[in-house]
Amino acid sequence: ITAGPEEAGIRTAMTDWMRSQPGWISGLDLPLLAGVLAEAGLVISNSTGPLHLAAAVGTRALGIYCPLASCLARRWGPYGPGHRVLAPQVPVCRKCIGDKCRYWDCMASITVAQATDAALEMLGEGH
Repeated sequence: ITAGPEEAGIRTAMTDWMRSQPGWISGLDLPLLAGVLAEAGLVISNSTGPLHLAAAVGTRALGIYCPLASCLARRWGPYGPGHRVLAPQVPVCRKCIGDKCRYWDCMASITVAQATDAALEMLGEGH
């Protein structure tokens, strides 16, 4: 899991509820991060620099995207073959209006099981 120095609180919270402890990567310069990502079998992320860097170095990427028009995977998704995107199956939004929206909290519709199944399929271990 990559994390910046300002995300220490998130790291602590995640570690508290995880059954097993992952490896954490923080503080790497861009060339070193690119090298680490080039060795990964798969990168799972929202639309972030590490996701795009992984795609650029040839590592498969599973991107998780929201339905906001300015954030759509068709514009910002990982470029190239072998990648996959998960997004809520809701209409495109111009602006999130929170709990006034019929599809409020639509990102919660992407389940851990969906992400796990997609990742396993991408790794050739689908069931």
